[in-house]
Amino acid sequence: MKTLPPKLLFIFILLSCTLIGCSKRKDAALETALDELTRLASYAETGSFQQYEDRLLTTKGNIDVALQRSSDEGAKRKIGKALKLYFRARDAWKLQIEDISSYTGIVHSSYSSRATHATERASLYAHADESTRKTIDAEDEKFDEELERHGRKIEDERKAEQRRNNK
Repeated sequence: MKTLPPKLLFIFILLSCTLIGCSKRKDAALETALDELTRLASYAETGSFQQYEDRLLTTKGNIDVALQRSSDEGAKRKIGKALKLYFRARDAWKLQIEDISSYTGIVHSSYSSRATHATERASLYAHADESTRKTIDAEDEKFDEELERHGRKIEDERKAEQRRNNK
């Protein structure tokens, strides 16, 4: 069975929620934070490193202020996780600029994808009922475990590349 690309899936989920009214919660602070993450994802795809870094810092400030007005701790954690991944993507991008190697390019791409995925999941979570949230948490836990395994594999490949280069 073929799966939809993450961006298309995200659009489908948001459209579905809007059309069938699954958004029972209207938390303006969460919406502001999610909008900020969505804009940040666009900068990550289209902007230069400096534009992205500037936007990342602005986004963090805007999200910090917005989330002070929300009491939804679960959604705040999901948003915080996504933001942390955007910072890791920035750090990897910077390394890629400084040290052009296949490893840093892979890491940057991996963190960018993870950040986009986490943003999509945070949006889904923020608009979900409690039962759906439990399902999302369980799915995210499995996804995080897979990402950890993938991260270890990338790290092993980086070490192997370093060993080859040192010979």
